[in-house]
Amino acid sequence: MKPKRLCGASWITLPLPTGALCWTLSPAAVPLPTFDALRVSWNAGTPPGTAVEAQARVMVDGNWTSWSSFGRWSPYLEREGAAPVTKGAVNLLPDSLVLDSKTATQAQLRIYLYAKDEHTTPSVSLVGVSVRAVDVIPAGGRPINARLHLMPYAVARRAPALQPVMDLAICLASLTNRWGADILPEEFAQALRDWRKPDGCDCRNLGFAAAAAGSAAAAAGIFAAVAAGGLLLTGGGDRGGHWRYCSRAGYFRC
Repeated sequence: MKPKRLCGASWITLPLPTGALCWTLSPAAVPLPTFDALRVSWNAGTPPGTAVEAQARVMVDGNWTSWSSFGRWSPYLEREGAAPVTKGAVNLLPDSLVLDSKTATQAQLRIYLYAKDEHTTPSVSLVGVSVRAVDVIPAGGRPINARLHLMPYAVARRAPALQPVMDLAICLASLTNRWGADILPEEFAQALRDWRKPDGCDCRNLGFAAAAAGSAAAAAGIFAAVAAGGLLLTGGGDRGGHWRYCSRAGYFRC
């Protein structure tokens, strides 16, 4: 799934207004297909001393849930995804929001912009939301095969702290470098690493991975967003339709 368009566009630049602490992207509800799970993604420029924090809430049985945070993000932080918690029908996971025996059709997003220095602020270049639709019959289509040449890397020989995310980091580096970036897998691994303590959830945080790809490869015109079960990336400044898909398991397809 591609990111849902918000306020008429999925990709917007939001410099921090003077004195502002929070920028709400969707003051009105965003209509969506009936869904039971949601993921939020963002691409942001966060100079040292700045960070962003994406939050979402959904409407269940005519009432808005409380806001759920997906963690404060910057490549310069020891960032942590959301701690797994259940609040009523909402099961919050590190990089997703899942409804238990309930569905929703609307969502709201907001993003907090943090800065220690009023002269240095973060900016947001992409915000997206994808949902897991229910009661939908998958459309048929022809299979599309593609080949991605991955750099030869031995995950087992990497630093133990980075090994769990190296498969995803290698794929991100291989694809973004193909589009003109010059990034080592270890750089991606450090930027997408979720520092939260082990909690039984997958340590590969797709929200952080999309943010890392969008931040590290911004100079090459690459944008990244979370889709159902993986990542979507587009390169060369084309945010329209030439996306590539990366699964959580670490492979790509067109």
